[in-house]
Amino acid sequence: PYPQEMKWAEQIILANPDSALNILNHLNKQIKSEPESTRMYYEVLLCRAQDLCYFTHKSDETMKKAVEYYKDKKEYDKLLQAYYCLGCIYRDFGDAPEAIKSFQKALDLIKYCNDNAMKARIYSQIGHLQQITFSGKDALSSFILALKYFELANDSLTIPSAETDVAYAFYILNNYKETEKHCKRAYLLSDKLYNRRLKADIKL
Repeated sequence: PYPQEMKWAEQIILANPDSALNILNHLNKQIKSEPESTRMYYEVLLCRAQDLCYFTHKSDETMKKAVEYYKDKKEYDKLLQAYYCLGCIYRDFGDAPEAIKSFQKALDLIKYCNDNAMKARIYSQIGHLQQITFSGKDALSSFILALKYFELANDSLTIPSAETDVAYAFYILNNYKETEKHCKRAYLLSDKLYNRRLKADIKL
C-alpha cells in the first residue's frame, strides 16, 4: 500500500495541485526507501502535480522508466498516466510530434481509465498541440471531446476554459456563429464562478 500522504495527494491533485505538490515534496526523502511500485507511482503523481502548478519539465528519463515499468507489469491505468506525463514533458521540450505521440498512446489505453477529468486533459493537450501544428479541424475535434469529458467530470472550474478552446478552434476555421455561441457559454459560466480574469480574456 502507498503511504497515506501519497494517497491524500492523489485524491486532491486536481482540486488543489499546490497542496498535493507540497505533500509529495515532503515525501521526497521517505519515498527512496519504499518499494519500486510506490516509487514509480510517486514519480507519476509528482509529474502531474508539477504540471498542474506550471512547472517546466526538464527531463524525460524518470518518466520513460515509469512507462517501461508499467508496460512490464501490465498496469495499464498507470501506464496511461505515465504516457500522459511523458506527453507533457515533450510538450515542454517544444517537441510537438513526440508529445502528440505520447498523448495518443495514452488515448490507446483510454478503456482502462475511469477518470473523465484525465480523459479531458489528454484531449485538451492534444488539441493545443494540433493548433500549434496547424491541424485546425483535428484540434476542434479534440477540444470538443475535452469539453465533453470535463462536463462528465463536473469540472466546473475548467469547463469555461474548455468552452473558450472550442470557441477559438471554430474561430480559426472561420465559423463565427459557433465561435460566438461558445464564447457566450464560457462568459456565462465564468460569470457564475466570479472568474474575472477568464471573463476578460473572452471576446464576444
